[in-house]
Amino acid sequence: GIDIAVQEIPDLIICDYHLPYMDGRTIITNLRENDKTKSIPIIMLTADIYANENQDIDADDFLTKPIRRNKFLKHVNRILNPDA
Repeated sequence: GIDIAVQEIPDLIICDYHLPYMDGRTIITNLRENDKTKSIPIIMLTADIYANENQDIDADDFLTKPIRRNKFLKHVNRILNPDA
């Protein structure tokens, strides 16, 4: 995913916190350290309600699953259209 982000430079990255090979926090750290990807907005998703407590996670938004589609889309729109 990190390599694809570097190549494609997406408008937004949606990343789960708990992943099998690399956790979301590590992914975000890698993306923020790369000049090409450091300004891409990131929404972190997690089922762990305590995942963001007492951690310095540099995500633009942090959502706890399950999340309703309308709420999710509202957060995506807020990030992609901050002046709307």
